[in-house]
Amino acid sequence: DGFKQINELHGHGAGDRVLVQVAQRLSECVRQSDVVGRLGADEFIVVAEPLGDDEEAAGRARRGLDALAPGVATGGRQVQVSATLGISMASGAIDADALIREADVAVIEAKRLGGARYLFCDDELRGRIASRSVVERGLAAAIENDELVLYVQDLVDARSEAPRSMEALVRWVDPEVGLVPPNDFIPIAEASDLIIALDR
Repeated sequence: DGFKQINELHGHGAGDRVLVQVAQRLSECVRQSDVVGRLGADEFIVVAEPLGDDEEAAGRARRGLDALAPGVATGGRQVQVSATLGISMASGAIDADALIREADVAVIEAKRLGGARYLFCDDELRGRIASRSVVERGLAAAIENDELVLYVQDLVDARSEAPRSMEALVRWVDPEVGLVPPNDFIPIAEASDLIIALDR
């Protein structure tokens, strides 16, 4: 968490030393049969198999978080670090890419909840992500098909009734379901690149 700030505050050399120490700490808190790797930038992956159940996976996640809690020394100073973990468990025929994707989804949701924690990618989260994906695809099509309507609302001084400013509001009128509430699509647009096209 916050790796960009470490680079900005302490320099990229310090950031590199932090990454090395995080990798060492993670490697020290897993079993010999587990694999620790760096996916890129500030992302690591731990492949732990076999695991008995969710509780065992949660215990391993807590060990990882605890290993980072003391902070790391770099350039003569102690830097506090924390991590946000996403956990996906293989059940049945699931490939490695799908497992990584599910863990990534759990990380994103855990960060949305404040970070410095672990979260499982469970059926409820999968369902939310699937419905979010449907809205995302629908919104992309709505932008392309000009299904968005712009409303301009005056903001008026209550005492003098003089106009103070104006506010632009976008509404999505889906041909099949009608008016889509802004709370159903604005946060999804903000979490993706669609917000740029929506603003345009």
